[in-house]
Amino acid sequence: METFFVSYTSHDRTWAEWIAWTLEEAGHSVIIQDWDFRPGGNFVLNMQRAMQKSDRTIAVLSPHFLQAEYTQSEWASAFAQDPQSIKRKLIPVRVADCKPDGLLKSIAYVDLVGCSQVEATEKLRQMLHDRAKPSQAPAFPGIGNVHHDASIAPDFPGDRNLDTPAPATSVSLGIYGWDGPQTDPPPMVERDWRRYCDRDSRTVPTPELWETELFADLKQAKQDLAERSTCRAIELSGNRPLTMTLAIGATFPAVAGYQLRLQQFTDNQPALWHLAQPSEARLRVRQQQGAPGDDLLFAINISIPTGENFINPAWEEIQEFYTDHPDQFTGLVYVEPEAGAGQNALQSGGDALALALHAKELIRQYRRKYKAQLLHLILACPAGFALSLGQQLNAVGKIMAYERTENGSYQASVCLRTG
Repeated sequence: METFFVSYTSHDRTWAEWIAWTLEEAGHSVIIQDWDFRPGGNFVLNMQRAMQKSDRTIAVLSPHFLQAEYTQSEWASAFAQDPQSIKRKLIPVRVADCKPDGLLKSIAYVDLVGCSQVEATEKLRQMLHDRAKPSQAPAFPGIGNVHHDASIAPDFPGDRNLDTPAPATSVSLGIYGWDGPQTDPPPMVERDWRRYCDRDSRTVPTPELWETELFADLKQAKQDLAERSTCRAIELSGNRPLTMTLAIGATFPAVAGYQLRLQQFTDNQPALWHLAQPSEARLRVRQQQGAPGDDLLFAINISIPTGENFINPAWEEIQEFYTDHPDQFTGLVYVEPEAGAGQNALQSGGDALALALHAKELIRQYRRKYKAQLLHLILACPAGFALSLGQQLNAVGKIMAYERTENGSYQASVCLRTG
């Protein structure tokens, strides 16, 4: 297996991370700035070591890449090592409409523009082969002119359906925390974790229980699904704590090609939320306190509206929790949707995904600003947002997620190590 260095601009970070994840899933090693250049390191030396260690360089082509200054030296270094492209040291991957010029114009690129995720994944895997010969024989181009013998009975049209069933459009997973199964027929794979949860007392799994049992059980559920179908579109059912839903999303990350959906009430009506296409929704930072330090408390309130005198109950609880633990938290950041928090703040899976993507950006931004080693996460949100956020939390460091207690405080529940 080979080692790849991914060259990209910050504007194309999500593409770069998806490409890196896909290659690592295929068994290769990848060096990517956001995952491998850690605080305290020397950027220039890190870049030099990455170029020396890599077998090939992937240039994530977009208008921003072609206009950026620092990316030029990265692809030029790979080009100089293989100017005739005999070893294919430089592989451009086009992710947005653009036209390379100069020396870069001479290198054939992998074009992902307009591709579905399945098509893009297959193109990335095929680009590593020396030939692009298909796995199945091409159809005979003259078949329309072939004379068919009328004495031979035509094939039974159902045979093909029996032998090669159509691929599933989705698979189903049920994980139960607060309540039991509520779907008929039942999901393909189920996990009943009600013994770890109690809604009245707000009992939830501890970080230790997640480490010793639940993560392993969740990964086994993931494997059980994979053995039944290669489909990565998953419909999730069940009612459970927010931290549990967050952990499920993190176990089925978006960068690995998983597309999750779940039933969510919108305007008091059940709707199936697809977490695939983001809307224009955004978050805003309403409050920030404290100073740089190891432990940053980061709270996202989507569901609880501001009451009379512009007082928000969620903010009051979170601020009280923060001030009650001066030796634990060094800083606090409180976030709400730009359009305001409330039960109807999210209208679709697209809203949930858009806010999850923005939340990931803000987590990175304020983690750097506060120099935090551990981010303590509190959520007041619909399950759809927690699931989508979990799917997006890759390469943002260590996160401890909290669940609300029966007395309005918060308890640590699950630790996510996102890299």
